[in-house]
Amino acid sequence: MTTVTAKFNGEHKDLEMFLNCGVTEYSSKFLGLNKLHVEWNIDEENKEKAIETCMALVNTRQMDVWNVEFESFTSN
Repeated sequence: MTTVTAKFNGEHKDLEMFLNCGVTEYSSKFLGLNKLHVEWNIDEENKEKAIETCMALVNTRQMDVWNVEFESFTSN
């Protein structure tokens, strides 16, 4: 099991809308003032493959629509 975290920046209302329509199947989330952290628990031991799986769960088109900036993917 690998936990993958994605971090995004933007205006709070835009991040909230992006979370609702641009991110799927997440395990947990933290929506701060101008930050969004999303976590997935992936049944994959290879961290690179787990990150690739999570990348597919983020709709980059919606990032553009809601003016959200991607910061990073990390795994542990």
